[in-house]
Amino acid sequence: MCFFLQILYAFHFTTNHPENLVKHTEGIIDKLSKKGYTLSRVRNTWLDDSNPYKGINTNLITPIGYEFELQFHTPESFAVKNGAMHELYEKQRELNPIKDADKIQQIDKEMFELSRSLKRPKDVEIIGED
Repeated sequence: MCFFLQILYAFHFTTNHPENLVKHTEGIIDKLSKKGYTLSRVRNTWLDDSNPYKGINTNLITPIGYEFELQFHTPESFAVKNGAMHELYEKQRELNPIKDADKIQQIDKEMFELSRSLKRPKDVEIIGED
């Protein structure tokens, strides 16, 4: 991982909302924009069927130029992300892509099964990719 990404992930925050993820996301981004923060990236993996991780990840730049990541989740997607999905991800990271291809594929399958258990938030397609 490059030095910039290591620093970026040192400033990483997560929020979740039980009722309306889209309004919550838009509201926080709007409030931060009014305080001088700039949205530099949006990644909505709820729209990405090739990714088992489900959330809205944003990068914002502070008024003095520091960039950080802010993730938006439902309580359920947050629990999966921080629980079983994270454990599987950590196991997978340690595997050799050539020697352990079968194990990697099995872990992928397990992560997608977890992902399928999540209810897609209402109107989540409004939050698009940049």
